[in-house]
Amino acid sequence: MNYQKAVQAKSVLSGQLLATQHKIVRAFGLDTVLESSTHLIQPAIAGIGIGREGTEEYHIRVLVQNPLSPQEITALATVLEVDEPDLRMIHANQVIAFNEPIRRSQRPLWYGVSIGHELVSAGTLGCAVYDQGKTYWLSNNHVFANGNEAKTGDPIWQPGVRDGGSNASRVGTLARFVPIDFSGTNEVDAALAEPLDNSLVSTNFPPSNPPLATLTGITTPTYGMKVEKYGRTTGYTTGTVVSLSTDLPVTFGRKQAYFVDQIEIEGENGNAFSQPGDSGSIIVEAGTGLVVGLLFAGDGNLTFANPIANVLRALNVTLSK
Repeated sequence: MNYQKAVQAKSVLSGQLLATQHKIVRAFGLDTVLESSTHLIQPAIAGIGIGREGTEEYHIRVLVQNPLSPQEITALATVLEVDEPDLRMIHANQVIAFNEPIRRSQRPLWYGVSIGHELVSAGTLGCAVYDQGKTYWLSNNHVFANGNEAKTGDPIWQPGVRDGGSNASRVGTLARFVPIDFSGTNEVDAALAEPLDNSLVSTNFPPSNPPLATLTGITTPTYGMKVEKYGRTTGYTTGTVVSLSTDLPVTFGRKQAYFVDQIEIEGENGNAFSQPGDSGSIIVEAGTGLVVGLLFAGDGNLTFANPIANVLRALNVTLSK
């Protein structure tokens, strides 16, 4: 189908998902994963995005935790006014972790290490960003600001609590965050921490094979783009962008929020691109040093990220001084 038709079909189903606010994809915070997993509602449709393979026509990616019957697929195609071959059912239940994470104390702080608000178990430090020459660290609201529960000036620890962090691990303070709207729609899950001292700031990733390139700027993701990241839990991983505009509800402990136009990524060769604790990682176009997005949620098979341009704009920061 053409792009306009795909957008129309996605909007119909996305509106239904927003209205029902199902609990589907848990945010990648560690402290509530086991607790919330036993309370998750398991509806058939978990999210919807627009996909494209090469130069082919666009299709609708329907994210499902429970398979749809042939009759349900037919009914869905009828409601969306599309042909059944234009619907791609994507199961989101694979859980595979690998590589060497950085969960220990690290000075100065590399990109990709364990970090978090003093009341958050652990997330990932994304990268350094700048506001009129002042340096900040970038991560998620639910990593630095405890899902709106924190206040400016609260301590930020490295490593995070889950990884042995304590008062002695204080490396910065919460500077500001974009509030998560739990009753409307959201584009980003983002926050900034201010380092206690600039000597704590590094602009390097941990050693990996292959090594991640030095950051050079930002870029807009495209269908099929190869990407990479370094996170607190899974370390270095690679993946492929499969959707540029996925809408979905995300669970944050006992609350949930609806996110729109998110980047959707699949891991390579059956491996998970991310796992709980990788929230806050920056996602980079492979081999270029160009940042694509800020990782914030997933289910072990699929990963979701805020477009980096939206993140920088919302926080009024830049990637370079």
